[in-house]
Amino acid sequence: MPEQKPLIAVFVATSGHSGVDRLVGNLVPSLARRGYSVDVLKIHGHGPHLEELVPGVRIIDLGTKHVYSSFTALVDYMKLYQPAVMLTDKDRVNRTSLLARRWTGAPVRMVVSSGTTISIDLANRGLFERWLQKNSMRFLYPWADNIIVTSKGVADDMAMYTGLARDRINVVPCPVVSIDLFRKPIAPPEHPWFQGGQPPVILGVGELGPRKDFVTLIRAFAKLRKMQSCRLVIIGKGKDRDRLITTAKRLGVIK
Repeated sequence: MPEQKPLIAVFVATSGHSGVDRLVGNLVPSLARRGYSVDVLKIHGHGPHLEELVPGVRIIDLGTKHVYSSFTALVDYMKLYQPAVMLTDKDRVNRTSLLARRWTGAPVRMVVSSGTTISIDLANRGLFERWLQKNSMRFLYPWADNIIVTSKGVADDMAMYTGLARDRINVVPCPVVSIDLFRKPIAPPEHPWFQGGQPPVILGVGELGPRKDFVTLIRAFAKLRKMQSCRLVIIGKGKDRDRLITTAKRLGVIK
């Protein structure tokens, strides 16, 4: 009988259509296919929404609508199941999970992740939010067994901004490319804008939310189009879709 591999828990709270959703959607099935049991812990009504459910993966709704109110459920989960490792992403989830592990004393190895350049991400936040996130990273993240970020630049920025020791922060690229990308032939786009002899196309891809700031892209495109022939395609989902369409109509770049 093959040796049973450890249980891995993944706890994130997403919009349902963010980069973290894609990360989890690729990472979790891959871990399961390698023989690990994986529990995906969720906040009620939030993502991630996994399109592929494979044997060995459980979706556990913690039964709360907010990350902070999930603390008790998270404590109960750690005590009951004691996963070997828990991977978390984004500061609110990270700090809640680290406090829960500290409270229980459960032998769970904590890996906390951050995919944003902290100083830039917090630049337009309120004073309290900046203070809270900066200090939670400085004082709580040392409790983690591993701190992972997406690039060297993000790691350097986190260390400089929060005061964390740089050698505690490790660079692990996001698993945003699935194996299917290499197995299936890539068909050329059928849209006529992407055929030969057409004007240049500016492509924006990401969640349609405030932090991606597609409004600025649309405004810049409206100015550029007055100087040369070009087109703009924005691919994504999110709560700002109607706002972006309204902006594009007001600027005359969409019918």
